Amino acid sequence: MATVIGRPGWDELSGTPERDLLIGLDGADQLDGLAENDTVLGGGGGDTAQGGFGDDAVFGDAGGDLLFGDTCDGPLPAGYRPGEVPGSNFVLGGGGDDTIIAGFGVDTVLG
Repeated sequence: MATVIGRPGWDELSGTPERDLLIGLDGADQLDGLAENDTVLGGGGGDTAQGGFGDDAVFGDAGGDLLFGDTCDGPLPAGYRPGEVPGSNFVLGGGGDDTIIAGFGVDTVLG
């Protein structure tokens, strides 16, 4: 499991093919957990955060965040179409005006 922590200001953080913890601090960060069961914490600012493949927990914070549950940046698994990547996700928007896209699977979304 990798833990990746950003710095104050804008950061672009990516996970690994394994389970990860990504933490964005203040600033408009871009966070991508990639594969496995990730925890992605946006922090302050208007963040773009996605869990990727797997059962993920994606959290926004103060600011207008764009949060994705299931995403696929690359080849789709055999038999799946865009928007149908499986996985169970917990997505929490936090304070501010958020846009939340849960994806395909059993998701829990709190704005």
